[in-house]
Amino acid sequence: MRLSQQGVVNGPDAGSTRAGPGRRTPLPGTETQPMVNDDDVGTVKGSTVGEGSKEPVIDVLDDAWGAIVELGDALDVGEWELPSECPGWTVRDVLSHMVGTERSLLGDASPDPLEPPHVHNEIGARNEGWVAALRWHSGPQVLAEFRDVTARRLAELRSWPTARFDEVGPSPLGMVPYREFMNVRVMDCWGHEQDIRVATARPGHREG
Repeated sequence: MRLSQQGVVNGPDAGSTRAGPGRRTPLPGTETQPMVNDDDVGTVKGSTVGEGSKEPVIDVLDDAWGAIVELGDALDVGEWELPSECPGWTVRDVLSHMVGTERSLLGDASPDPLEPPHVHNEIGARNEGWVAALRWHSGPQVLAEFRDVTARRLAELRSWPTARFDEVGPSPLGMVPYREFMNVRVMDCWGHEQDIRVATARPGHREG
């Protein structure tokens, strides 16, 4: 299973989307600028955040990311280095890709794109840049990065007013509301969780 950070297949098969068990088919989107509501402040997982938005997709993302953390905690050292169905990527690289996607959405500086032989598009090259930047980290270190960046993303999303999710922006399939982009983030992360499960012979979480 090979989805990019914008909901398209990584590598030479870029351009398609997919749906999974128990999920509606989402639409991808692109990077956006955050809008923080400074008037309503609360606490989520130890971070100070706003509570302007009650978008259901935020909790679904939280569940999806939590399932990946739980899976990562169960992996042994050797399993992180197993090849995945994503061309050129190990299990560790799959998680590094997800770290890079969420860091990009937070506005973190991106590494230079790379174009190994299996990459044939700009999105894939950007993905490879993030994967390469984390390649010298151990599996548990990449998992720690994933915990950190997803906590930051949840804090950001929960700080935004509902109107922020209504805003329409460009995507590979046209102009879509930001919440639709978050729907595809759910699918992308679920798909990559399944990549890890297939590579490590740990089936599960096929529905929900």
